[in-house]
Amino acid sequence: MAEGFLQLVADIGGTNARFGLVRTTGVPEAVRRLPLAEYERFEDAVEIYLTIENQTVGSLTGMAIAAAGPVQAGTVSMTNANWHLDQAALSARFGGIPVRLMNDLAAVAYALPSLSDRDLIEVVGKKPSSEPAPLLALNVGTGLGASIAIPAGGAWAIQATEAGHMRLGAIGQQDLKNFGDLETFEDLLAGPGWQRFQRRQGHLPPGALADLYSRVLGRFAGDLVLATGAWGGVYFCGGVMNNWDELVDPMVLLKSFADHGPMAALLETVPIYRITAEDPALRGLATVILPAFG
Repeated sequence: MAEGFLQLVADIGGTNARFGLVRTTGVPEAVRRLPLAEYERFEDAVEIYLTIENQTVGSLTGMAIAAAGPVQAGTVSMTNANWHLDQAALSARFGGIPVRLMNDLAAVAYALPSLSDRDLIEVVGKKPSSEPAPLLALNVGTGLGASIAIPAGGAWAIQATEAGHMRLGAIGQQDLKNFGDLETFEDLLAGPGWQRFQRRQGHLPPGALADLYSRVLGRFAGDLVLATGAWGGVYFCGGVMNNWDELVDPMVLLKSFADHGPMAALLETVPIYRITAEDPALRGLATVILPAFG
């Protein structure tokens, strides 16, 4: 990367936008979090961030953005916020610099192959396959999302999904009673949905709530591994997962994860991790996207 290279990277979730700057080292620095509710547009938040960091729009040589929502034709209307981002319009607004826009979980998936032991906590430490296999990033925050990193000839191809919007199916009469009018996995597992659910289920003791949450989260992850062939591992991340110890019963989650009939033995070989590294989406943007601009 040339001298004077200064890339802005941004990870926009449903509640906060995280910004960082990447210079020739390829490592995000000056990382700050700005609440979406305080800014009408993404561009406004960028300008405030640059002012805080004593930078100008003219100093940027590129921009890589990860946003919570499906990217279509270089644009994204965010699922859990009011911002709309347009890759071409942003490039024009910021002096014609190259701009890359992607799904936020795609950025996390780009980071997965470079994560080390110090970036992870093992939920279940199975030995990964000796052959490269797809990896699943599963984010539980304001929304619920997933993305797949697929080995492709010495590199990694990334496929974003909108898996959180899959229909939430009840297993048994108790689920039918508990789930009520919930429609999707996101309605139950993501932060706002889980808070609403807990308020409605005040009669359930904390242990029963943790049991239910762990069971549904494990089933969701197991379903996704079967659907995508992500035998290389599941990587949990997101703000809700910061409360893992209070929210998740690992034994219940693992039982539900593997409880898929004839596929149980295969699922029991899949490693499961929690990502503890800060800002994995920014790391993904920096380590994978930046060479295209260098």
